[in-house]
Amino acid sequence: MNDIITMPALIVALVIGIVAAALFELGKYFVQNLIYKRSEYSGNWINYIYGESGEIIKVDKLKIKHNKKTEEFKGSIIRKVPLSHTHRKWKCKGVFYKNVMLMVFWPKENIHSYGVAYFQHFQQDEDYKYSGYYLKYKEAEKDIEKVKIDIKQVDFESDDCLYFQQRQKQQAEVATTADTKKGD
Repeated sequence: MNDIITMPALIVALVIGIVAAALFELGKYFVQNLIYKRSEYSGNWINYIYGESGEIIKVDKLKIKHNKKTEEFKGSIIRKVPLSHTHRKWKCKGVFYKNVMLMVFWPKENIHSYGVAYFQHFQQDEDYKYSGYYLKYKEAEKDIEKVKIDIKQVDFESDDCLYFQQRQKQQAEVATTADTKKGD
């Protein structure tokens, strides 16, 4: 037998190998997307971060992809309120376990804003609404602060963020008007 491989046969084998690898990766991509899209947890979420006196001080929009098989999720977070922070973005990963949602998040940009969050779903709440806390490290005090946060799934681009942005603009206008009157 002839043990010499011809150049055309080598090229054909190389092309077949490349095509097979590409098809494998493409198939893996479609299967993962199918798993994510079938999950009731995949989609848009809104979280509300509360101040010490119980008022909503920050609003974020989350886009989550949930793996129904492993219960893990990954996603992105974009700050919507306050308006001065709308450039802030984070990545997140976590897991749904029974009626609990655990999440870790870290910034996409160079800001000191990362942490972990624990959310609990209570039976009397809406189906996809969780309440909990995130832990925030306070550098100056060398201490960890617990911050109240609610998160809920929304089926559409929520008007909630627009409401809070408009309210914040109105408050800024009122403050500006008050400052102007003081100067008169």
